Amino acid sequence: ADYKVWWQILDSQDYGVPQQRKRFYLVAVLITGNLEPFSFPGRLTQLTMTRLDDMIPRRRGGSPDWRPIPPRPRAASLVTIEYEKLAAKRINPYRTPVCVDTGGTPAWVYTSVGRVMTLTKSHCEAFSYWSSSKGDFLDVDDYTRLQGLDVGDLDWQGAGVTRRQFAGMLGNAMAANVLEFVIPCALKSAGMISNRRYIEMSQNSFRRWGRLRTHTVSTAGSAATV
Repeated sequence: ADYKVWWQILDSQDYGVPQQRKRFYLVAVLITGNLEPFSFPGRLTQLTMTRLDDMIPRRRGGSPDWRPIPPRPRAASLVTIEYEKLAAKRINPYRTPVCVDTGGTPAWVYTSVGRVMTLTKSHCEAFSYWSSSKGDFLDVDDYTRLQGLDVGDLDWQGAGVTRRQFAGMLGNAMAANVLEFVIPCALKSAGMISNRRYIEMSQNSFRRWGRLRTHTVSTAGSAATV
């Protein structure tokens, strides 16, 4: 249909958010005289990755809001089992941020160290993701951040959406942080923005999601260091 098409699988954790979220991204640009080569944005380096502690504030032991294990008996049992497995690997969940998805069975429990596993609609609705550093289950504010959105930007309560419904929507959402990197590349390829505007948008994305601001954004014949 007169479109040039590119596709790639991108992971949210490669673009500044500590969530393992691989998704299929397809960019289709109408073939015109202004069409420029398109390439997907490069991943942030390991040094610039946002840590889970950076996004989900750590609560210290002794805080009234911090618990060593979940208060729900079934979740407590699953988390205890997973913590014992981690201890055997010399990983201390009270020092290293760990997320345990307590929405499964003992045979199907997902645990992620230093990152959050892929958020899903049903498990977000059930609020089953336990954070060892937070000492509590992740909430809608945490889901919002982990999907690359700003807390407060979406007035879900004003829209008449319940907390559980909003949690499910976030579990189904695309990672906004990845889109923030991809969209400038697509707009530049389509000739809809100038090279200068592309650099500005890319710099803003790096500033927003990169912990160490030492990236170089390269374009045809020009480069900008952030």
